[in-house]
Amino acid sequence: MLSKSSLKKAHKTGRHGQAIVEFAIVLPILMVLLVGILEVGRMLFMYAAVSNASREAVRFGSAVGFDDDGFHKYRHCAGIKAMAQRSAFFVSAANLTVDIRYDKGPNDPVYADGHGPDNSTEWNLLTRCDLASGEDTDVSLDDDVRYRVLVSVAAPYRPMVTLIPISARTFTSSSARTIIGYVSLDDGSSSVSGPSGGGGGGAAAAAAASVCAPACGGCAAAGCWPVGGAVPSLASSAASLAP
Repeated sequence: MLSKSSLKKAHKTGRHGQAIVEFAIVLPILMVLLVGILEVGRMLFMYAAVSNASREAVRFGSAVGFDDDGFHKYRHCAGIKAMAQRSAFFVSAANLTVDIRYDKGPNDPVYADGHGPDNSTEWNLLTRCDLASGEDTDVSLDDDVRYRVLVSVAAPYRPMVTLIPISARTFTSSSARTIIGYVSLDDGSSSVSGPSGGGGGGAAAAAAASVCAPACGGCAAAGCWPVGGAVPSLASSAASLAP
C-alpha cells in the first residue's frame, strides 16, 4: 500500500513533467517572436541607414566648393560615393550600390511627361557620374541653369534565419538637391552689410555682386556666399538658399 509521502512524491514528479512538456510547446513560439523582433529591427535599421546615406551623399554633392582632396564636390564621384558609404552605418560598402546622376530640375526637358525622374527609364536618361577617381569632366554646369545632383543608394537585405516569413529584398533610397553656386561679396572697395541694410555701401556692393560660374576654380576664394542660381542682389538671395 502506497504511503502518503509516496503519493506526494509521485504527484510532484508529475507536475515537473507537465512543466517540461508545456515549455517544449511554448519554446518554438517564443523563439519565433524573439527572432521576428530582431529581424524587423534589423530591417528597419538598414532602411534608415540607406535613407541617411542618400541624403548625406546628395548634400555633399550639391556643394560647388572643394573637398579635402582638392576636387569640386559636385563632380567628385568617388567623394560622393565615399560619403554615402560612411553614412550607411554598419552596412558593408561591398553591399552598397551608389548611383549618381544630374538633371536640370524636376521639369528637365529630358522627361517626356514634364516631370521626373519617375521611373528607371527616365533615370537612365540622365548624365551619370561614374569616374573612379578625380573629377568627372563629363559633368559641366551652366551659369543660368539650376542643376540638381541625384543620388540613389541601394542595399540588399537578407534575413539571418528563416523561422519567420520575411523574404529577402533590396532597400533603395533616392535623394535630389539643387547644386549651390556662389555670390562674390568682395567688390574690392567696401564690405557689404546684411540684407536688411544699415551700412552706407550695402546697396552698391549688392549691385556689384557677381555670380561665380559653378565650374569655376575661383569660387573657392574667401568672401563668397552660397546661394542657388544667379541672384541680382543680396536682399533677394535669402529665398534662394533652399535647394
